[in-house]
Order: sequence, then C-alpha cells, then structure tokens
Amino acid sequence: CVSVCGCVSIVFFVFFLFIMIRRPPRSTQSRSSAASDVYKRQERQGPTPIVGGGEFVTAFSDKAEVQQFQTFLSSSLFASNKVRYLGDAIALVVAESERQAEEALQQIRVDYEPLPVIGRPEEALAAGAVAIHEDGNLLKHIVVTKGQVDEAFGPDLLVVEREYYVPSADHAFLEPEAALATVDEGGNVLVYVGSQIPFGDQQQIAASLDLPADQVRVIQTSVGGAFGGKEDIAGQIHVALAAWLLKRPVKLVYTRQESMIAHPKRHSARVHLKTAARPDGRVVAVQAEILGDAGAYASLSEPVMTRTATHAAGPYEIPNVAIDCKVAYTNNVPTGAFRGFGVPQSNFAIESQMDIMARELGISPLEIRRRNALRVGSATATGQVLRESVGLLQTLDQVETFVRQVDGQADILRPCGAPASPAVGPWVRAWGCLLYTSDAADDLRCVDLGGRRIIKNKNSK
Repeated sequence: CVSVCGCVSIVFFVFFLFIMIRRPPRSTQSRSSAASDVYKRQERQGPTPIVGGGEFVTAFSDKAEVQQFQTFLSSSLFASNKVRYLGDAIALVVAESERQAEEALQQIRVDYEPLPVIGRPEEALAAGAVAIHEDGNLLKHIVVTKGQVDEAFGPDLLVVEREYYVPSADHAFLEPEAALATVDEGGNVLVYVGSQIPFGDQQQIAASLDLPADQVRVIQTSVGGAFGGKEDIAGQIHVALAAWLLKRPVKLVYTRQESMIAHPKRHSARVHLKTAARPDGRVVAVQAEILGDAGAYASLSEPVMTRTATHAAGPYEIPNVAIDCKVAYTNNVPTGAFRGFGVPQSNFAIESQMDIMARELGISPLEIRRRNALRVGSATATGQVLRESVGLLQTLDQVETFVRQVDGQADILRPCGAPASPAVGPWVRAWGCLLYTSDAADDLRCVDLGGRRIIKNKNSK
C-alpha cells in the first residue's frame, strides 16, 4: 500500500495477525485462523504513537449488526460477540504507515471461546446443529412446482436418478479489492472504489455511518476483473468509517490472501435429480432436491439460489416439475454473485441427465434436446409462457450445421450406442467458456490441438 493517506488494518484472529506481521502484506489487513468462535474480551495494550504527529483509531464492536454484503445480509461491520467465518472483522486500525499499523496490531489481544465449526449445509440443517445466526441456519427455502410430478413417474418410462455436486470457486480477478475514502470541506464522505454496485455501496455506507445518502458519494473507479466478485462490501465501509472519524483520507488494499479468505465465492451446490422420459425421448418429469452453501452471511444467496431452482429443468418444456431448493448458512466464506448467477449449478446437472437419457434411449444428444426444447408458446418450469425470442432450436440447428462441417462423425450427431469416433472416443463433451469473439462471424476455421478443436476466426490473432 504505497500511499500518503495512511494504512488500514482490520484485525480478524490472532493467528493470522502474527502470520501477517512476520510477512508484511502490501496493506495491513489481518484475518482469522478459525471459523467459528465467541470472543469474550478485546483490549489494546497501551497507546501507539504516530511518528510526526496525528492519531491512531481502533473501532471495535460499537457499529455491530449494521447491514452489509447487500441488503440481503445481516452481517456485522465488526463481529459482535460471535465470529462466524475466517474473514469476520474484529477491529480497525488506522496508521500513517504499514509498519505503525503492524505494531499497533501486536498490541491488540482477543480472547475466544471456540464453537463447533459447520462446514457443510447438510451439517447446518441437521437436528441439534449450532445456530450460526439467531434465526437459525436455513437462509431460504425455494419451491418450484408445475403439473403433477408424483403421478408422472409411471410405467414404460425411462427413469434416471443421479446426484451431482458443483464445488465453490473463486473469481480470481487480477486486481485485489481496494478502496479510498476522504471527507470534503462540506462534511461529505467520498469513497473511491472499483465496485460493480456503486449505488448499493452508497446506501450501505450511509446506513453504516448513520448519514443521509446525499452525504455519501461513491465514485466508481476502473473495476478491472470482477465476474460478480466485486458486488459485495470489501473495505468500502471500513475506510469510510475511518475517514469520517479522522477527517483524513484513508486507503485500504487487500492482499491476495485477504481477498481469497474474505470475499464471496461461487455457491457450492448438491443437486439430486430424478427425471422420467418416454421411449421417444420426450421428458415428462423432473424432480430435484438442491442444497446450497450460503457461507457465513447471505450476500446474494437468495436470488442466486432462486435462479438455481427455477433453471433446474433446463431450457426444456417439461410438463411436470418439482424443485425443492434450500440454502443454508455455514462457517465457510460467504457466497454471492458469480458468472451465470446460480444457473451453472443446475445446468450441469440437467444437461448431464439429458446425455444419460439420450444414451439409454439410443437417441443422439442433439436430438433429445431438440425434441424437448423450449420454443415460442412453451411454458417454463415456473409457468411463464414464452411469447417471443426463443432461439434454442435455431441455435441447435446452427451447431449441427457447423459440427457436420468440422466432423461428420462427431458424437453429438450419432445415436447413442452407435460406434464411437476412433479419433475422440465415446461421449466427449465440452464444458468451458468463450475465449475469443469477433464481430467478423464468417470464415470460421478449426484448429486441431492435441486431438481437441478450437474454433478460430481467420482474422483473429
């Protein structure tokens, strides 16, 4: 943190505090080594002078239970009595330099009473589990129903039942979280931050400082990489609080380690999926039980997991659907927005299930999707009737045309059970993301790399 405006250090647990002191980071933010504890006492041993004059401030739990991590979260600006995960803030230290902040950190002592750590949502919802929040460990229960699922799993149908698990993931953006705050001559708080939600930041900063919204201005700097990972509070409120108290500019920059243990991740989810299909490949029923991990605080878990539930039947017209989705608090890092916003979890499950049904019925993976695809006039799993702009069939047609140009024997074109292409073997599927796009959509060509193909525009470099 090369800055003339001072350094910020947020104390989390003593263990990481000492790790950070032995290996000073760019900023001076420390975090905990345990996930769930009650702290009984917190004290600062002696004053910490600032070279050249000035003040040093520690802010403890007096601002506790202020909402942050979006309006969906009852998270504390500073942990109040209970520490719920590795990245919970305990105290805030502001100093003129990193060295002074590190010295101040060494004078803070916290006593903890260990609590059981809940690492999986199954544990969180088990009878007798320790409550992470006062209102329990179940954050949200989402139910989606259509038709009569119980009557749909009849004889002469192919019934496939599988369980899928999608792990958590970090956004891994190159730029760590950073924020700078100052107070202008009119007493207004200005916060500079590369955030995806500056208006949400303004509301949360104002609420935390008990200021009217028009007294807080958030200036969005270059965001850089984000992918949903910069939609939560990550230092904005802490620097605003310090600047407001000191009436001086204050800056905070996360280290990579701090970013990894504190900012929300993609939701891990377990999807138990049961489907029924007729011999002609028409899917008549989907039943799913979904369990998601919210981590220690809500963040955007409610809307994200709602998307997981509502998309569990895929882009297919299925007459009978029953989705039961629960998202639970754990002592893990909070989970929030990530590219796809909950859909990749259930998409992985239903598309895998479609491949299995195609194989069992002897239908090509492309054809089974075509027979079940949503189209104009179809009703989704939530009952919404699609009136226009439903492009799945056209997309499948274009995929087939292109694949035939590239490899007329590709697995996606062959009925399941037919001999596999010797070049690629049976059941090769692509799960990935777009690496390059261009406005020039013509003259596509295929580049073979080690038996796998990358589609490339001839004008790309």
